[in-house]
Amino acid sequence: MIFYYTGTGNSKYVAETIAKSNEEEIISIPDCIRENKFTFDVKEDEIIGFVCPIYSLGIPDSVRIFLKKLRLNYNKKPYIFLVATYGSTVGNIKSIVSKYFKKIDGFFNVKMVDNWVPKFDLTDQNYIKQAEEYGEKRLEEVNNLILLRKTGKYLENENKIFSGFIYKVGYDFIRNTSNFKLDDNCIGCGICRNNCPTNTIKIENKRPVWKRKKCDMCFACLHRCPQFAIHYGKRSIEHGQYLNPNVKL
Repeated sequence: MIFYYTGTGNSKYVAETIAKSNEEEIISIPDCIRENKFTFDVKEDEIIGFVCPIYSLGIPDSVRIFLKKLRLNYNKKPYIFLVATYGSTVGNIKSIVSKYFKKIDGFFNVKMVDNWVPKFDLTDQNYIKQAEEYGEKRLEEVNNLILLRKTGKYLENENKIFSGFIYKVGYDFIRNTSNFKLDDNCIGCGICRNNCPTNTIKIENKRPVWKRKKCDMCFACLHRCPQFAIHYGKRSIEHGQYLNPNVKL
């Protein structure tokens, strides 16, 4: 079983790739939370994986909730790993994740296109091309390490300095849904609502409304909007949208 959380497809692509090589199934973490499903029976020779993005040097809040509540039933402990997808740094991911789930054997990461549009210009095709090519190469390396059931840390671009503080304070700040803005291109299609992992978005009078003060800030709503009508801050409108081209969302 490989549990994944994705906003724009990067982590789902990683999860699907690893699952195929290991003949495992993938399971959506937001779906588990919606269904209140946190207990799983692990079969003999089955492996357990977690794949999620890095947000503000930490993990999405939904992943934190899931790991904290997760219960795995098994006779013999399975091989358990985590793969973090990221664009800049993974912070001190082992320390942060271990606060909520202490049984992980191997920690890995894959650098991919960063969808944080307030900073990254996703209209820059050179950046996209280089990031996708590097991501493919790194994913192959990580996949091979997992096939060998490697344990320990295989992490690039760690940044342990103030990572816990930045995750706690910085992530809490950027999660404010008041940062989202809607322009007149919105057609009320509901795609943003349907793809929100925290069910934060509702459609009222054919317009999306963020019903909670905070969300995971996965940007699924912004990047999946067919009209590019959802924006975050002042610069996102200049920086475009991105969805991983290798998966169906």
